Amino acid sequence: MWPGTYTKQGQAAWSVAGNSQYVVYGGEFPTVNTTAQQGLVRFAIPSLAPNLVRPTTSAGLTPTATSTVAGQATITWTATGDRDNGQLTYKVYRDYEVITGAPVCVVTDGSLFWAPKALSCVDTSAPPGATVNYRVIAFDPYLNRNTGNAVTVSIVGPTATTTPPRTGLTPVARRIPPVPAAPTPTATPTVTATPTVTATPTATPTTSVVPAG
Repeated sequence: MWPGTYTKQGQAAWSVAGNSQYVVYGGEFPTVNTTAQQGLVRFAIPSLAPNLVRPTTSAGLTPTATSTVAGQATITWTATGDRDNGQLTYKVYRDYEVITGAPVCVVTDGSLFWAPKALSCVDTSAPPGATVNYRVIAFDPYLNRNTGNAVTVSIVGPTATTTPPRTGLTPVARRIPPVPAAPTPTATPTVTATPTVTATPTATPTTSVVPAG
């Protein structure tokens, strides 16, 4: 509700009443939730309310993104408010095209429009060396949403490993020792064969047999 000007008191509601289902305000306000509604309004409990109010449009939903590590990016944004929900869920999308895509990270935090705070998350699966964009979408529990603008960032690529050139080195002459001469082979002595000794056969005596006369 916005304060009215009729009484010059800077007051919006002058009286309030309610029951188990509604709260009713009466006063001199000209608007309620940025909609023209003068002097009298009622608010229902969550189970009866239409729950169609989405998170507040905020420049803070346009994130900043930085990349200092290969394959990673840090995304930072400012929390926004919601007039009828105390908690909001922020989903961060990379190269966002359709709402059904999987977010790279999800953050849930309180909805305090009078005390917005910085929120952040890290995308650890960003493609190294690529240029991508990030977008933050704020959801309330009833999936009403507000989408921030996209921001572009270049993801750090892998560090190339190179061998530094060798400079300032003075070549050193190396003395190669002479190859020693091969030793003169020693003549192998001739082995003289030992003659074979033939055994002399033993003479067998002859016995004469004289026939009986």
